[in-house]
Amino acid sequence: MNNTTGSLGEKLNVNVLVTGVGGGVGDSILQALRLSGLSTKIVGVDMEPWGAGLYKSDKSYLVPPASETDYKEELLNICHKEDIDVIIPGSDPELSVLAEHRGFFKDEGFEIIVSDRKLVDICRDKLRTHSFFKDRGLPFADSLSADDYYKASGRLQFPLLVKPRGGSASRGICVVLNEKELEKYLGRAEDAVIQEYIIPSGWEGGRSNVLRDDIYSNGRLLQIEEVSTQVLVESSGDVIGIFTSKNVLKSGVPIRIEPFQSKAINGLVEEIVAQLTELGLRGPCNFQCKISSEGPIFFELNPRFTGITSVRAAMGFNEIEAAIRFFIKGESAESVQNILKTQSNLLCKRFSANQLFTKAQLKKLKVSGYLNLSDRTFYESG
Repeated sequence: MNNTTGSLGEKLNVNVLVTGVGGGVGDSILQALRLSGLSTKIVGVDMEPWGAGLYKSDKSYLVPPASETDYKEELLNICHKEDIDVIIPGSDPELSVLAEHRGFFKDEGFEIIVSDRKLVDICRDKLRTHSFFKDRGLPFADSLSADDYYKASGRLQFPLLVKPRGGSASRGICVVLNEKELEKYLGRAEDAVIQEYIIPSGWEGGRSNVLRDDIYSNGRLLQIEEVSTQVLVESSGDVIGIFTSKNVLKSGVPIRIEPFQSKAINGLVEEIVAQLTELGLRGPCNFQCKISSEGPIFFELNPRFTGITSVRAAMGFNEIEAAIRFFIKGESAESVQNILKTQSNLLCKRFSANQLFTKAQLKKLKVSGYLNLSDRTFYESG
């Protein structure tokens, strides 16, 4: 293990393993690490050799899917080989597995920045998340299983948001405006959740006057009134840092990010964090809400870093560096808060970037399951 320590501002040496680097979250974590004040060796892992993040990491490995029994052992072997200090989950499927085995890896000398399995499982299940909020009197979009929806005496009013019970990143979501559309969606979806579609406070006319053009543009779901709040939390429940932004999304991916301050949202989030801590929240957590005429209403909760982690880092809120310094290097919450100060005058417009690599690099990764920085030169093109 690399035990180098130091005060904030020093170049600390740390060996970081990031999982799921082929996805948006994992790739964003890589970028935040490159923006940090840490001296890092970054080891990226993914199950797919085409994962772009594999060609951005210092060393890269192919690993089995997290659902396979040999995933844990493969990851452990890599940790020993690369003298890893900390593992950072970069995909939802790996989140539950790494949460379950956090104690096992800690006993082997490797820390994982992840909450307890109980908390992760609640957050990854939309109906259990809804129950958690409602049982505690916290504002959350009304949510029902398909069976409960049809059994309910007073049904939710259209429009309704329908999505997979355990989905993420807006995959498989749909807004329906009538029973016919709902039945069509449910006919091709398994284990779906039917959720109240939150009407933003600025919309005129109320729920009954919502038109398809208010929700869709050229067949694509509009996601223009969403608010994201990211926190970094001590195991005690104290919030180390908080970042709130108004986001415009395209196909579930934020493409416009505008940081802002909201005492109402931040206060609610801190109240929710206090409740979540009892279930094992530690480290990062993301809250998504819309601001309705009744105030903020939450509709999603993810105990992890997100696809705009690197955007927040570029704006001064580097939660990756702060988490490593606090949880791994033992620096105080007060000291790491200096790297969690948002430059609120900055805005972000995101676009897709290209990651180029050679056929030889891809072949080597496919054949050996391993790629070293010295084996490749990568090119980026905007």
